[in-house]
Amino acid sequence: MLLLFSTMWREGWGERFKACEIDPGPGFLRLPFHMSTAPPKISLIIPAYNEADRIGQSLETVSQFISSQADVYEVLLVNDGSRDNTLEVIREVAPRLFADQSFELLEYGANRGKGYAVKHGIEKSCGEYVVFSDTDLSAPIDQIPKLIEPLESGKDIAIGSRRLPQSEVIDLPLSRRVMSRFFSTLSQVLVLPGIRDTQCGFKAYRAEVAKELASAQTIEGYTFDVEHLLLARARGFQIEEVPVRWIYTEGSQINGITDSFKMVRDLMELRRRGIGH
Repeated sequence: MLLLFSTMWREGWGERFKACEIDPGPGFLRLPFHMSTAPPKISLIIPAYNEADRIGQSLETVSQFISSQADVYEVLLVNDGSRDNTLEVIREVAPRLFADQSFELLEYGANRGKGYAVKHGIEKSCGEYVVFSDTDLSAPIDQIPKLIEPLESGKDIAIGSRRLPQSEVIDLPLSRRVMSRFFSTLSQVLVLPGIRDTQCGFKAYRAEVAKELASAQTIEGYTFDVEHLLLARARGFQIEEVPVRWIYTEGSQINGITDSFKMVRDLMELRRRGIGH
């Protein structure tokens, strides 16, 4: 064991371990990272806000998937100021589900928004690749290898897409379908021509790209995806849309009226800033 750890340190992994150290704060939960393994290849970020009803099942699904994979994962669950008992559920189930895996619960107090939660997770991540997924796992988590494949082939960002011919969308209500298509069309017209689905909550980045985009990110709400993609284009990063299977689940935290207004406002602001043009 000592010889293995010494070799890892000489090869530069020690610097990565030091860079990924996190100062414990209130509510901090970190399950042991096993030093007999390599650093994580994939950092999986899961932002959560008021998800007490389904976070336990989602974490169980994630744990089972990771256990079946050869790649080393770390799971970073970011509690975005939940007001229900999300935190209590996580503290109850995570030690059991991730006893042999790397898991960290991250918090920062008040609710800031999904964009801030993902940004925070990216800043704390240690993997070679960074993936974020919505808590409801609408894009089933076993599709992560589909996102990683383009990155291993040289792409910088791979985004799950519900709007490609090979995509499969199940049980999406008409109201949500109309709202989603409206925002997608508006995004293409105003700021991101050529990208069919900016808002699927299932994306992957090369780590250095994720950290560069997070450091430049200003939007804390749902439209952060668009800002990331605009910043990526402006920097010449290569983006690939990947068809995914996506299953609608009840309980979305998005408010159809107020959040849609904020997202359109963010689009107009991004257009005014002229990123990528």
